[in-house]
Amino acid sequence: MNTKVIKKVSKGLLDFVEIYLPVLTFSTMFIIFILGIIFRYLLNNPLAWAFELKRFLFIWTLLLAGCFTRREHQHVTFDLLYERVSPKTQAIFRIISNLTIAILFSVAWYPSFKYIDFLGYHVSTVLRIPYNYAFYPFLAFLILIIGHSVYDLYIDLRSLYEGDL
Repeated sequence: MNTKVIKKVSKGLLDFVEIYLPVLTFSTMFIIFILGIIFRYLLNNPLAWAFELKRFLFIWTLLLAGCFTRREHQHVTFDLLYERVSPKTQAIFRIISNLTIAILFSVAWYPSFKYIDFLGYHVSTVLRIPYNYAFYPFLAFLILIIGHSVYDLYIDLRSLYEGDL
């Protein structure tokens, strides 16, 4: 298969998971929020299920959109020391941090999977949704962050090896 096609399909899949799905979950959460206000204050009939569903959607939005900020390097950083060193030292800092993240998140994946699988035995109070459905995006979050870290690690190692810094 052509590498351009693979890149295009993988970017489209990443965009769906990291951009469009969080937009959908956030929009749904916002609509439910507005409905909750209308039903509580205008119709004097609060929706019991609204809080639960908003909480689940918030978890999905937060975790999946967090992957996009990692991909675009738009996450919050404390770079007082980082900005004062040479580009080569910055690359070494990035290599160390990406390697640390990839290793620790890889180690955390299986125990997280086991715990989220265990959460399937517990259901939410009103909607009766198993809690593992709420926390499955955490596994995707771990995989995507590992993938972004390994990709950035590859880029930095290649640029260090080729002397592009």
